[in-house]
Amino acid sequence: MARMWSTFIPGSGQMYAGYTGKGLLNAFSQAASLGTAVILGMNAFYIAGTIVGLGAFQSFYFGGIEQAGELAGKRNMREKAAREADLTRLILHLAGYATT
Repeated sequence: MARMWSTFIPGSGQMYAGYTGKGLLNAFSQAASLGTAVILGMNAFYIAGTIVGLGAFQSFYFGGIEQAGELAGKRNMREKAAREADLTRLILHLAGYATT
């Protein structure tokens, strides 16, 4: 789900995964790289605008999608470990074993 969000709205996948700062940084990076492409293009630096601006945008765009997926996976593993620990404590409590 985080990858899908990041595909359509830059940075939103990271925010969905619980990493708001990384999401904002990713969205800003993509906006800045597109802005660079536009400014260079408006000043007749078409090749530089394409290579620098759009090249950086492509890198930030696809990297952002990948990062959103990894961050969501990391969050899911943390939540799963917490649920398993709670379940283990509950089972030990119900079985009559003292837990700390």
